[in-house]
Amino acid sequence: MKTQILRLDPHDDVTSTCDKMNWGQTGRVLLIWPEHGRLLRRRVDLVLLQRHSSSLGAQLALVTSDPIVRFNARQLAIPVFKSLRQAQSAHWRVERRLRKRPAPITQAPLPQNYDALEAMRQVAHPPAQAWLAQPAARIAFFTLGVLAVLALAAILLPGAQVSLTPQTKTQTLTLEVRASPDQDNINLSGIVPARALTAVVEGRDLIEASGVTRNPDRTASGKVVFTNLSDKPVSLPLGLVVRDLADPPVRFITIQSGELEAGPGITTTLSVRAMTPGEAGNLPASALTAIEGSLGLSLAATNPLPTQGGSDRRLPLPTSQDRQKLYEKLEAALRQSAQAEFEEQLSPGDLLFTQTLTITHVLEQSYTPAEGQPSGQLELSLRLEYQAYSASKGDIDNLATVLLDANRPEGYLPLPDSLVVKQVSPVVMERPNLPHWKFSAQRMLYVDIPPAQAINLILGSRPAEAAEQLRAAWPLSTAPVINLSPAWWPSLPILPFRITIDAHPRR
Repeated sequence: MKTQILRLDPHDDVTSTCDKMNWGQTGRVLLIWPEHGRLLRRRVDLVLLQRHSSSLGAQLALVTSDPIVRFNARQLAIPVFKSLRQAQSAHWRVERRLRKRPAPITQAPLPQNYDALEAMRQVAHPPAQAWLAQPAARIAFFTLGVLAVLALAAILLPGAQVSLTPQTKTQTLTLEVRASPDQDNINLSGIVPARALTAVVEGRDLIEASGVTRNPDRTASGKVVFTNLSDKPVSLPLGLVVRDLADPPVRFITIQSGELEAGPGITTTLSVRAMTPGEAGNLPASALTAIEGSLGLSLAATNPLPTQGGSDRRLPLPTSQDRQKLYEKLEAALRQSAQAEFEEQLSPGDLLFTQTLTITHVLEQSYTPAEGQPSGQLELSLRLEYQAYSASKGDIDNLATVLLDANRPEGYLPLPDSLVVKQVSPVVMERPNLPHWKFSAQRMLYVDIPPAQAINLILGSRPAEAAEQLRAAWPLSTAPVINLSPAWWPSLPILPFRITIDAHPRR
């Protein structure tokens, strides 16, 4: 007989194996287990494969060395072999002792003592009383059931919605407040934390220079007469220095050389020029009388005419007053910018203490030109870090709430979101970084109506009576509104959970 040989993979399961078996059209199917891997080891797996093989009209056999699979196959009367050759050469038979035979159907013996069984049945299921079968009894029980349902409905069905408008009153308070940077939380004595804010701003500005400086422009020149004081000839070199007797002296140099013959009183005239330009070189006649160097012992010098031609140029010069003025001008503008930046950092309602705005660090301060340099304008680049203190609206509101609660009349509750805090005096600096001011706090209070107490007061009452009881118990601004469900019900429920109290004041 032709045999379909199927080699299983380690990942095969019952479904994939059945799919492989479907491809065959043979009378026998031989499944070969892989050498490695454990699969289809459950008894139910082989049962399903055996049933599927039978549905295909084929006999199933296995080739495996797995002891668990071999055991389950023998229990199910499935031929199992150790190798493919053995399976092909051997007959696919199963030992007789493993063949399944249907168990004979045996009928259980009938019980012998029928009277005892009947007695037990009577005890377990006694017969009903005769009077229960009478029509009057049935009608009576039905009527009692209906009345019980109606009574239960009378208790659970009615509901009531009671709307109350408690009276309101205004509570006010005026208090002097201080803000301290050393405080972390509000203090009932009227102190709130002062929170530090920092901002870095920078800017540039310039002004016209108000000072004037003289800058040497042209050099003075003149003539000097040299007189020989010795009986020897004297050579006058180029660049010989002559000066006046002032302190500091004004020096001139010869711009030509010359010779003096031997003999006292012999003279010669040479041209001279000031060593430094400017009006300081314009000297009067007879001012240049000193000769520097060794020739001064054998020569005499003088300028018969004033030296001329020296001039200064007038240039604008920024003064120290200009620097101070420019710094104050630019710092005032940066202070306003810092204040605007601080205000942007605040939350709505926060209070900024502008009196505490100070410079903490000068990050950059650069003047152009440098000090002492002439220029028509003075420019300043400035970068400053400012610090200021502020008080949080939340801290102020919390302080106001705590103080108002301490003075709240008994039996009243604060109306949510009704607190209004206003500053009533300017901020005054008691000492550095310790501002104080006055504020007023106002809020609405309403009468506290406990729902449980109101419900217990009106349980089972008629609407008109309940309204009078509520108005007598608490001050109300309007009459109570009582809505019954159903509307035709004559009185309020007697169960507390069926009544709803809605007590909200009017703003």
